[in-house]
Amino acid sequence: MNNNWMEKVADRHSEWIKMSLKFAPSSIAEDIVQAAYIRLMKYADADKIIFDDGRVNTSYVWRAIYSEALEFHKKNDRIRSKMPTESLDEPKQYLDGRYLDPEEEALDEAQAAWNRLLAKIDEEVKTWNFYEQKLFFLYKDNPFSLRQLGKEVEISWVSVHHTITKCKKIIKDKFWEDFEDYKNGDFHLI
Repeated sequence: MNNNWMEKVADRHSEWIKMSLKFAPSSIAEDIVQAAYIRLMKYADADKIIFDDGRVNTSYVWRAIYSEALEFHKKNDRIRSKMPTESLDEPKQYLDGRYLDPEEEALDEAQAAWNRLLAKIDEEVKTWNFYEQKLFFLYKDNPFSLRQLGKEVEISWVSVHHTITKCKKIIKDKFWEDFEDYKNGDFHLI
């Protein structure tokens, strides 16, 4: 087959971009597709990419895009694992990721109420035993599934599941009303 097989693949570029969005953020989707093109040119034979009737083998291209996305995520994880981590003793963020300094001046009423709610949660978490605190902070601060977290800390994933479920239930039971007040705008009740 002649060398125009890559042009046939590139004709469906917008499809490949949409496909890469399933595996990676939109900010790098184009980069992943370009890297997949390079991978295809380097390692694939035209016979594997283009069928006899001239159609592009979508599954083969999909696999190349998927492989590039995995490489990206592995590289990011290696970089992230080499970065210094903050102490797990310090509470960070809860719920929607906002943690505001309570001493910060000029907070509007909603932010002040949110800070009060987070401070209450912080005080509650400090009363837990060491194991529950550390496991909760690891769960909250890392994108691991419960199985991955169990593997990381070398604890049965079932034990991790039960502990995290217990921690979340405690927070929900103790702070659900305050959170509902926050959502309803009844900031003075928090």
